[in-house]
Amino acid sequence: MAGSHAADARLVGAIAVSARSLAPDLARGAMLLLIALANVCLYQYGSLALGEGIWEHGHQLADQVILLLETILVRDRAYPMYALLFGYGIVQLLRRHTSKGIDEATVRKLVRRRGWWMLLIGFGHALLLFFGDIIGAYGLLANPEW
Repeated sequence: MAGSHAADARLVGAIAVSARSLAPDLARGAMLLLIALANVCLYQYGSLALGEGIWEHGHQLADQVILLLETILVRDRAYPMYALLFGYGIVQLLRRHTSKGIDEATVRKLVRRRGWWMLLIGFGHALLLFFGDIIGAYGLLANPEW
């Protein structure tokens, strides 16, 4: 039994690029870009600007229109979509590996290992670039034993 568990650990990992479905990766990347776009106001105005009176401060009409469109179409829509895609990716990973006969405990170890990497990357991002990091938060979600 211990030998099969070691064999399972060797089989678990990334799949070849040619075998991957590109759409979920592109969708996750697009959502991360939209999340970054939603946070641009913090750098430009020092706040998220929604409800902060930016509409009344005499900014150029183009800035106000872009901010309005971003508020309506991007903010608070990219976060839940990324969460959905993150969960979808974990479920697909579980299905792919269990369909090959790999036990769920081994797959959970893989998800936790990836979660630790996300947590580490998120910590570095929050420390060096932006305090509102989201990757680290999803790294915590990938480690359910907390």
